[in-house]
Amino acid sequence: MNVLDQLFGEMNTAGLLIFGAVIIPVVAVALVLLIIVVRAGRKVRASQNWRIAKGRVLASYIERRYSRTGEGGTSAAYYPVVAYEYEVGRQHFQGSRIRFGNQIGYGWTGPAQKDVDRFPVGAPVDVYYDPEAPEDAVLERSARGSNRMLLIVVAVIFGTILCTLVMTFGGFALAEQFVRGLGLDALIGAASGK
Repeated sequence: MNVLDQLFGEMNTAGLLIFGAVIIPVVAVALVLLIIVVRAGRKVRASQNWRIAKGRVLASYIERRYSRTGEGGTSAAYYPVVAYEYEVGRQHFQGSRIRFGNQIGYGWTGPAQKDVDRFPVGAPVDVYYDPEAPEDAVLERSARGSNRMLLIVVAVIFGTILCTLVMTFGGFALAEQFVRGLGLDALIGAASGK
């Protein structure tokens, strides 16, 4: 085995290590997001058998929340907030969940405003509640964003795998072609006595 073959063999081994170091955390995060999406989907299916209570909207507004950015600044996201009350038997309950899944913040007020407009203060609403746990309730038996999140997770996984493969092994293969194309492999082999 000549020096270049050994070098490029070591580069391929390093490529595998780089690939693993990048892919393992991405897949771990993707699995967590996938679990969230699957749980929301199960809740949606289970809620098809939930009972309906008549309720009333107590509050409906857009909440601006700030988070830190990587550059030390802040960014704002807008969340629809809808609080409602309902009665099951003789017990009174209050809820604020519009639909299943994680609450989604938007970069502008438009999408949040649509939810707020659909549930004005004082309006009567149908509240879907779990008969086994009446405090578990929603206004919509859906999980908006779950399919989109699943698509994003799949795209990120495949994109990361593809980019990592191209950047490591593609880069190494390009370097190998360049070195061999210049005839440096023969020069290095002669200099090393092989």
